[in-house]
Amino acid sequence: MTRRIDAISGLRALAALGILVFHVAAMTNFTMTGGVPGAVVARLDVAVSIFFALSGLLLFRPWAREILLAEPRPAVRKYLWRRALRILPAYWITVVVAMTMLAESTGYTARQWIQMLLLVQVYDPDPGWPNGGLGPTALGQMWSLAVEAAFYLVLPLLAWAARRFIRSGTTDSRAVRLLAALGGLGATSFVYAIFMHVPERVFWIQFLLPHYLVFFALGMAIATLLTWAEADSPGGLRARAARDTAASAAGTLLVTAAAAYWLLMTPVAGRFGDPFTGLRDEELRLLLHTLITLLVVLPVACQPAGRTGVNRVLGSGPMRFLGQVSFGIFLWQFVVMEAVFRVTGLPYFGGNFLTVLGLSLLGTVALAAATYYLVERPLLGRPAEPRAAAPPEPVTKKREISVKPPRRPRQRDVARQDAHQDALDGIRALAALAVLVYHVGGKTGLTEGWGAWAVSRGDVGVAIFFTLSGLLLYRPWARAALDAGNSPETTAYLWRRAFRILPAYWLVAVIAMIFFNSGYNASQWVWAKWLLLLQIYDVGSWWGGTEGRGLEQMWSLSVEVAFYLALPLIAAALAGFARSSVARRGAATGTRALALLAGVGALGVISVIWTVVAHQPGMPPEFNMLLPRYFLWFGAGMALAIGSAWAATDERARSFCAAVAGRPALSWALAAIAFAVGSTPLTGPMHLGALPATEGTTKAVLWAVVGLFLVAPSAFSTGRRGLTHLVFGNPVVRYLGRISYGIFLWQFVVIYGYYELTGNEASLGGGFATVLVVAAAGTLALAALTHHLIEQPFHQLGRAITADAAPVTRSVSR
Repeated sequence: MTRRIDAISGLRALAALGILVFHVAAMTNFTMTGGVPGAVVARLDVAVSIFFALSGLLLFRPWAREILLAEPRPAVRKYLWRRALRILPAYWITVVVAMTMLAESTGYTARQWIQMLLLVQVYDPDPGWPNGGLGPTALGQMWSLAVEAAFYLVLPLLAWAARRFIRSGTTDSRAVRLLAALGGLGATSFVYAIFMHVPERVFWIQFLLPHYLVFFALGMAIATLLTWAEADSPGGLRARAARDTAASAAGTLLVTAAAAYWLLMTPVAGRFGDPFTGLRDEELRLLLHTLITLLVVLPVACQPAGRTGVNRVLGSGPMRFLGQVSFGIFLWQFVVMEAVFRVTGLPYFGGNFLTVLGLSLLGTVALAAATYYLVERPLLGRPAEPRAAAPPEPVTKKREISVKPPRRPRQRDVARQDAHQDALDGIRALAALAVLVYHVGGKTGLTEGWGAWAVSRGDVGVAIFFTLSGLLLYRPWARAALDAGNSPETTAYLWRRAFRILPAYWLVAVIAMIFFNSGYNASQWVWAKWLLLLQIYDVGSWWGGTEGRGLEQMWSLSVEVAFYLALPLIAAALAGFARSSVARRGAATGTRALALLAGVGALGVISVIWTVVAHQPGMPPEFNMLLPRYFLWFGAGMALAIGSAWAATDERARSFCAAVAGRPALSWALAAIAFAVGSTPLTGPMHLGALPATEGTTKAVLWAVVGLFLVAPSAFSTGRRGLTHLVFGNPVVRYLGRISYGIFLWQFVVIYGYYELTGNEASLGGGFATVLVVAAAGTLALAALTHHLIEQPFHQLGRAITADAAPVTRSVSR
């Protein structure tokens, strides 16, 4: 049973499609007006029971093997983590799309958002959803996923209880007692149904786990039978006989299931669509669902490997594919169906079953496939059948360890520069705190003294951030261009960037939109714009207004994302220019380095020209927030990346970089002078406002100088000693650097939260020192939590799933 059974994937596909057909039939009223075909599809909700049984079968299998075959106990933490990865990312994407793009006109409260995101909506007896149902219209089916998630959490406890109940004995006696315990667990559902109706029918509690335990227990019992059949014991022999009989009698069992389904179509199980069916009808319906599920799942699960009839049908290529994307089919069906109704103008419950079904089927499968390949499979890896271990290769056999061509050996300095540079973390902390101080100063209206000028120039932190990004992200490409080696794998690079920034950002964005932008919750474009970091292309809708409260600083993250996307193209263009320069002049490494620096210089010139144009009267505000405006700041870091890469292969470049790294005070003094000059009216008024071209350009150039000279000593440092490490590499500053992304993300949420709690409706004012202390304390606490609970796990996950795509010789820390 440790092997994959392709037929189960096919059965999962049929169950997912059955649920889709059932929902389309219900929403078009085909279940009431479709005659015999309508009556047939009206009971396809039995597919939910089949899903639950498959979950019980597949998830309980490792515990059954531990209990019966004394195999290693499954690791609960790993199991729960994989379950969370399996369902939550794709589910959260669906929820955000449904509750923004297809929101009801009244919008949703923060409580409703939290309920849906945490899959706890079924536990609220009075949720107040706009349509009176179990959630938003486009998420009506998610109650069953909430039940499934509850089973995931309870399963380790059930396995522990089963282990305690069974304790010891022979394999056969343990198997019998385990089956008996699972029978008792299944009986819980029938007892629970009584409490659903006595003293009166309570509608909402039918969507809780105890009502459906019988189906999970059924799957767990099948897993027990199949595990028992592997035992070398008299009972194991009988279990094998039962397994083989069920497999060979698949046709008979499925025909019997069809007969039970026909009985389910009759009024004996209650009237379809009546939520207040009586206790007798409820118990009969539960019994028939259990019987049908058993007769369908058992013969499929018992199929042997090979070309059996069931395997040929359910294990075919199309069915396996649909089984792989079945979770997406389940997730997206109501979203697509709702979109079909809105786009076509067809009325709800107004017929057109085949039209709505065809459109919904096409859209759902397409979105499910995209979700599977872009979200589900990258997170968990492609499922593969276990294979027999290959014989060991002879020692003398030449092995290929990578499809990447070998690269030239590098000197020891390279490895040291590739390692994590602690001092860069400290500089990142300085940048994040500078931006925080800047925003507090702006919100409190600090205007007096030179200190106010310095605070009002805390936006230099953005330039420092961009310089660090240019250095760290372009460095692998710079080294590849100078060595004529392999560039980083672009797909892996983009995946890692996405995992690095999006999960934490989405968390903050959703909280800010729910709590501080409730008036915009019904606007699909507003949600899409902020979640996809597209707000810099529609600045007029939020600059100086109330939209996007709590997210004002995210414009710079949007620019950063634009740089992430453009960098592979920029790097390719620079590398091509460097190669052409070598072809013309020769002297490979030095010529390449100078050509790269010239190319980065050209980017700086473009940036300066763009800045001048952006500050001309009448220019749209979007023009001042587009990526070319900030090439100068990113370019400063890219120039440092070229210098550090050049130093690995050239003695003169190495001496220059060592001199800069060895005299950090001189470099920092130049940065401080540039900052001091920038903290004067020479770069415009004290706080944010429209700047003339001269002042705006001067500020851009000065901030590039600050970023260049502040970062240079750390960028060129190859050790963990000296003044650079003492100032920026000490443990406290280094930790602040590691949580700096959270400091950046949370600062406005904390500031606005403080204003809400103190009753400051204008969200402007208050003492600078008081607000700064509150904002710093709250931001640091939330940043630390976000770093350890979200950023680290997802960052490591991104590296894990892209490890095979990276060049084998590359070891870049970020």
